[in-house]
Amino acid sequence: MLKSFINLDSSIQALWAEGILLASTESFGSLAQLDSFMHTLPLPDQAYCGTFRHQGNRARSIAVRLLLKQRLASYGLPYFGVARAESGQPSLANYESHLSISHSDTLVGAIISQNKTGLDLETIKEKSIHVAPRFLKPREIAANFVDSPEQASLCFSLKEAAYKLFSIPGLSVRDSLDLIILTRPDDDSTSQGSAICIANADGQMLQAQLSFWRNGSAWVSLAQ
Repeated sequence: MLKSFINLDSSIQALWAEGILLASTESFGSLAQLDSFMHTLPLPDQAYCGTFRHQGNRARSIAVRLLLKQRLASYGLPYFGVARAESGQPSLANYESHLSISHSDTLVGAIISQNKTGLDLETIKEKSIHVAPRFLKPREIAANFVDSPEQASLCFSLKEAAYKLFSIPGLSVRDSLDLIILTRPDDDSTSQGSAICIANADGQMLQAQLSFWRNGSAWVSLAQ
């Protein structure tokens, strides 16, 4: 099957160049309308999305797949659905490309790339500052000046993006990953910056380069 896409390399490369695709679930309609669109997806997608009993979670899963389907169609490429490895790592079925997807509240996103990446979207929430010790070590809280919901939500998003990039079984977001924000963001709704995250996986040290920016009330984090 993959051989049939050899002549479409330029289209795939154009998709790689697009970077992160973002959309609101509301751009596809109401929750009920999203449910009705599920039958337009490939059968494996329908089966996966159907496992979500919560309508909001189901809607986000449908929306991100509709987003991928639309972007592929804009390049004349067919959409065969999102496949998942045993580790849970997603990929575009029948394409030799890497895929990372994320969603938070009404925001959904995906990135189709030549090299492995990790994408995370995180809506800024008040409770994030209270649960920060669950995903940040004390030295990370101090070093990264985690003193507000904005900072706590950002740190969680960055660590989640790095976790997706590494995708190593048994890796602990809190204990195995060390986050260092290189650029401290301000309160501007478009603030952006960079960070690094170092993983200790069975004695092997791995490093992720991260970039982040604000998209309204959410953080967008990308690990490479």
